Amino acid sequence: MKNIEIKVRLGVGTDISEKIRKSGAVFFGLLNQEDIYFKHDAGLLKLRIYGENAELIFYKRDETASKRESEYNILKLEPVSRYFLERIFETEAVVNKTRELWIYKNTRIHLDKVEKLGDFLELETVTGDEEPQFYEKQFKEVYDLLRLRDFEELRLSYRDLIISTGEIAK
Repeated sequence: MKNIEIKVRLGVGTDISEKIRKSGAVFFGLLNQEDIYFKHDAGLLKLRIYGENAELIFYKRDETASKRESEYNILKLEPVSRYFLERIFETEAVVNKTRELWIYKNTRIHLDKVEKLGDFLELETVTGDEEPQFYEKQFKEVYDLLRLRDFEELRLSYRDLIISTGEIAK
C-alpha cells in the first residue's frame, strides 16, 4: 500500500478542530496508541498497540523527496506479540499518543497529542496505482481546506523526534 502524507506541529493554543469539522470530515474516534519502533535497516518497523488491537507496520519513505510518500505493509497481531518482537529486535523508541481520527474521502486526518513532544496534525491519503493525480488532488484539497500552508512541514517520524529528545526507549 502507498500513501501521500504530511505532518505539521501545532503551536500551543492552535485549534484546528473547527476547520476539520467544517471540511465535512467524519470523526471516527479517539485512540490511545503506543508505537514501539524496532531497529531495522531496510525501513521503519513499528508495533502499534491500541486497545485490544496490535499491528506490525513496516514502511519506507524518502524524506528528501519533494512529495512525502510512504510504501507500507500492515500485519495484524495480538498485543502480546510485543514480548516476542522485543526478544528478536532491539527497541529504538517508544511513542505514546492520543489520536483523534477523522476521515475526509480517502484521507485520514490525525490530530495527535504525543507524550513528550506536543500536538501535531498528520494527513495521510491512501493512493492507488491507477490515477495518481486523483489522489494528489484529494490530498491538496484537504491540505487547502485546513490551511496547512500556514504551518511548517516536519519531515520526521515520531520515532525520529523522540530519539532527538534523548528518550530512546521505555
